[in-house]
Amino acid sequence: MIKAIRILGLAMLLLMGAPAAVWAAPVVLVNGHSLEMEVAPQITQGRVMVPMSSIFQELGAEVTWMGETQTILGKKDKTLLVLQIGKTDAVVNGQTQTLDSPPVIVDGRTLVPLSFVATALGARVAWDGPTETVSIILEKAPVKEPSLAPSEIFKQIQPSVFTIVTFDSNLNFWGYGDGLVVSSDGKIMTNFALIDGAAWACIELPDKSILLTGGVGGYNKEQDVAILKFPKNDVLKPALLGDSDSLTTGDRIFFVGCPFGLEQTMADGLVSNAQRKVDGMDLIQVSAPMDFSTMGGFLFNDRGELIGLNYAHHEYMYTQELNFATPINDIKSLIDIDDFVAMTSIIGYTDLYEAYL
Repeated sequence: MIKAIRILGLAMLLLMGAPAAVWAAPVVLVNGHSLEMEVAPQITQGRVMVPMSSIFQELGAEVTWMGETQTILGKKDKTLLVLQIGKTDAVVNGQTQTLDSPPVIVDGRTLVPLSFVATALGARVAWDGPTETVSIILEKAPVKEPSLAPSEIFKQIQPSVFTIVTFDSNLNFWGYGDGLVVSSDGKIMTNFALIDGAAWACIELPDKSILLTGGVGGYNKEQDVAILKFPKNDVLKPALLGDSDSLTTGDRIFFVGCPFGLEQTMADGLVSNAQRKVDGMDLIQVSAPMDFSTMGGFLFNDRGELIGLNYAHHEYMYTQELNFATPINDIKSLIDIDDFVAMTSIIGYTDLYEAYL
């Protein structure tokens, strides 16, 4: 009996002096496959921490390490993520968020909170407790529609493009340019410069009948955008609106406009810079010829989708091959406006006309 007690006491002493149990590292899966990491992940304060470079690379993001301040900069598309070693404050696109577990350095490796980073960069994260498995689900990039031949693009666009003629308050000729149908209820987009000083605008339909308007909905003088409201007509076929945020530098684009009055002129080029800051605005820089002579000029991608409107009010407008367009994503909110006012009410006339809507 005494021998048994001694053995039991010795076992207890061994257990008390033994190191804490070492648990298996959590498993990290990305779209079903195991994430390859230079060091094993670990759980800190209930959060799975993984090597910085492994997770950012797997999520298709760029990562920069700033050693002096121990700061991590992660970037994917339009998302910018800022973390700092030992700091629970993280910044996502300028907004501060609080971390349960801050980034740490372990054995010379920088570990970051997996769930926070993945979610901030657009992934979905699921945790399975019994198996200690983290599943990251990355949405697959949408399949891009095939490109159209230039002739097919023009054929698709042509029914949506009309020449707009404007008149002053005395019905004297004021100017002309192109307009593009952007909705089935008669909304036509053009440059604000085309209606600046005008009181009326009209378009000629294929049967030679005339549609007249004095109504303006959404407009932005700085962006040189105006949305006119013409009477609804089955002939007015709206163009397809694209996603200007999906553009990348080097994409092929097409321009349709009327430079110096040459109606329905088509040209092609490339996106020279998908996000160029000009005059305090984010614009699309292209190599296609788009300049101040074009009243109403429209930019399309290689599937015939509208991605921008000619913007000529910049210091480079007399410089060859420096041409700009306002992104369609910055214009869509103007297209959605359904309240219309007389054209004269936005340009300083005192004798307001009732809009023909």
